[in-house]
This record gives sequence, structure tokens and C-alpha cells, in this order.
Amino acid sequence: MKKIKLWIGGFLFICASVSAFLYIQEELPYIQGRLETKKLAGACLKTGDEKTASFLDPEIEVDFARLKAINPDIIGWIYIPGTQVNDPILKHQEEDAYYLTHTPEKRESKLGSIYMHHDAAADFTDAHTILFGHNMKSGQRFGELSGYADEDFAKAYPDVWILLPGETLHCTVYSAYACPVDDLTYTVGYKTGERAYRDFIRHTAEASCIRVKDLPSDGDRIITLSTCTDSGDKGRRFVVNCFAAEAKELSGKGGCEAGRK
Repeated sequence: MKKIKLWIGGFLFICASVSAFLYIQEELPYIQGRLETKKLAGACLKTGDEKTASFLDPEIEVDFARLKAINPDIIGWIYIPGTQVNDPILKHQEEDAYYLTHTPEKRESKLGSIYMHHDAAADFTDAHTILFGHNMKSGQRFGELSGYADEDFAKAYPDVWILLPGETLHCTVYSAYACPVDDLTYTVGYKTGERAYRDFIRHTAEASCIRVKDLPSDGDRIITLSTCTDSGDKGRRFVVNCFAAEAKELSGKGGCEAGRK
């Protein structure tokens, strides 16, 4: 009987050890990602109190010289007060998917980075710019974007800051929805003021599951934040659209199903 108890105890210990090892292996990328982001932020960001961040001032200053020394592909910084989105923006010169699987320090990781395609304007002067990031269950990268499917969340966190070497863009969220990967949302190359651009803005507004009092004009720059849906459907994405103009007040009550990794 004693031998059986010892065998069972040993078996349970082995099972617990294996489970702990697998858990650590699963969580390690997230832990490493947080440490790297914290290291980058500590070295290259000067931050104030988030509670004092306002429409005119995100309370963040970025040392782009130090960022560029770490990785020349870092072209900006994105910050959404109140969420975990506080990361560098990357742009590989040739491979669009490189930062899908590499961190800002070029370490291979399933967290990837927040990035734009190689042919997008690094200074965000395009009428429509798309930023991509993984929808992580930990909330890292774009893991909290699906919260914008709820209008209360969108109303609480409407501000998106894009910090660049020569400019700081304050953007306001105006729409969020799940859509197919070939949706009009993923069209770029527009010119502000053109009819096609107005049609694009209308599409992003009509598809939205949140409602705002005012929409961007055809002279505003649109930034789309794109991630996977919570369901993991490979044929669909969840997007949050914002525009670089004055803040607009959310009205009404609504929401939709967010369409995590």
C-alpha cells in the first residue's frame, strides 16, 4: 500500500511539474514582451501622469534618436490612454509580414509588433494608413481593440495618439467593426477631397457598431487599427478607425460582437 501511495505521489508530482513547465513555456513570450516594452519605454519615453493627459497633450515624449539606435525600423509610437496600447510602430523596408512575428528588437516572437506595410508613408501623410497588430489574449499589442465593439468602452477611450519624430497626431475613434479581409476598409492610395475617399469614409461609418455625433471630413487623415477577431476566424478582422482631427463626442448606446489569438 505504501509503495502505491509513493507511486501515485510521484506521478502527481511529475504531472504538476510538466503542467508548470508547459504553463511557463506558454506564458514566456508574453512575459518577455512585457519586459522588452517596459525596457524600451523606460529608455525612450518620458511620461507624465496619465490622469492629466488631455486632448492637447498625451503627456508622453519620445526619444526617437535612442529608438532608432535600437532599431532603425521604428518610425513612431502609438499610445491609447487607459489601455495596454503603448508601443513602437515598425516598418520593414521590404517584408510586410516581418513584424508579424518579430518584436521591436527583432526577436522572433508570436507577439510580433505593431507595424505598417513597407509602401505606406512613415510620416502618416497618406490619406489612409493601416496599422496591424496581433489580438493577444493577454491584452498586449492590439489585444484590447475588441473592447471598442462596446460603445461604453469606445466612449471611455476615444483618444489615439500617434507620436512621430516631427509631429504628434491626436486621433479620435469614430468606428469599429468586424469585416472580411478583402473589405473596402483595407483599400489605400486615396487622395483627400476625392469622391472615392468620401465613399470610403461613409463605408467605415455605416459598418460601425458604435455611433458618433460627428464623422471625419474628406480632408482628415484616417488611421485604421487592424487585428484578428476574438473568434480567430482567418477570413475576418476587427478594425478600429480613427481620424486626426478634433475630438468628437460619442452619443447613443450601442455595441456589437467583436469579431483573440
